[in-house]
Amino acid sequence: MQNNPKYVRMNTKLKANNEVRKEKAKEKHKKIKEENKENKKAKRLDERPKSKFTTKYNDRIRSIKNSDTKREEKRRWIEDKE
Repeated sequence: MQNNPKYVRMNTKLKANNEVRKEKAKEKHKKIKEENKENKKAKRLDERPKSKFTTKYNDRIRSIKNSDTKREEKRRWIEDKE
């Protein structure tokens, strides 16, 4: 039975298919693992508690930007009036 040419061809084809399937599974697993690693890193950075200084500093930067934009709008409005 094992010397039968049909059996030998079928067996080699099955082995080749199994190797291809295993290779694809390894690549897929590797890709998923890398994505999970990147997601964990990003999540870790997002979940860090922000210090009181950082929040105050961000609020101050935001308020300075707002005041600059308001000042610019006022300047444009005055120029348009003249």
